[in-house]
Amino acid sequence: MQSEFQLVNWQNKNEFFNELLYNERLEIKFLSEGQEAEIFVLIIESEHKCIIKRWRKGFRINVKNQFDFLEKGLLNGLPVPFPYSWGIDKNDVQYLVMSYAGSPLKTPSDNQIKSLTSVLYSIHRSALILNEEKMNLSSFDELINDYFPRLNTQSDIANLIQQLKKEIPIRKPTLIHGDFNLGNVLFNDNNITVIDWTNTRIGDFRYDFAWAYFLLWLYNGEKPSRLFADTYKYLLNHTVMPFEFELFECIAALRWVLLNRLFSLPQGIEKQEQVKRFIKERIPERLRGDFDVY
Repeated sequence: MQSEFQLVNWQNKNEFFNELLYNERLEIKFLSEGQEAEIFVLIIESEHKCIIKRWRKGFRINVKNQFDFLEKGLLNGLPVPFPYSWGIDKNDVQYLVMSYAGSPLKTPSDNQIKSLTSVLYSIHRSALILNEEKMNLSSFDELINDYFPRLNTQSDIANLIQQLKKEIPIRKPTLIHGDFNLGNVLFNDNNITVIDWTNTRIGDFRYDFAWAYFLLWLYNGEKPSRLFADTYKYLLNHTVMPFEFELFECIAALRWVLLNRLFSLPQGIEKQEQVKRFIKERIPERLRGDFDVY
């Protein structure tokens, strides 16, 4: 594994990572994997030094853009890992090297829930602008284009989303993470670092909140998700109407339904009825009809 990483064509490689990569005491251990990438941790004498994210062949992300965003994020005070290097191997597989920033928590405490909520709020308040042209585009249409793959193949979801769109008041776009969930929030003592900024962009903070809230509700339960929601709304000083959050929570759940149909998500079958109830509790009464999650 060490020799494999040595053969990568590394860019922006700093002295720390270069020495680490050729250290005879280096251990490289597999840490985790997702649909798009695998994560490895580099260890010297039991001390975690950094991590390498290796995208699966065929995923066409721009790893240089990822590296550049992390650099900009640090300068703008975002809770991002330090980027050490990026590279591409002979098979066009892409790599990103970042500082080791802790581990995700499956069951965070109440205080940790409040802390990660504050982090999400700080992201939405960031002054970092990724693309000024997008500030003038329809935030909702951008959201649908970016986060709802192959929506044209699922007419029931597409039609319902268009109906919901008519109910949503326009608000100024902000920086959003795009996939804020417990798996992408790392805790190291009292420090929190957010990873996987692949989907970050200028967008609607209400959706970013709703997706995070929905996933927390679905996989961790009512109590932590309610605390998360109450804390976020308090930080906003309750300047967003409750019905706005309900509409976006419904849209977030519809995204889950879409992804589950297309890719068979973990626990997808057993969670379907739960998601169906979630949607029906939030959707405007006149739109409820006979929508099904299957």
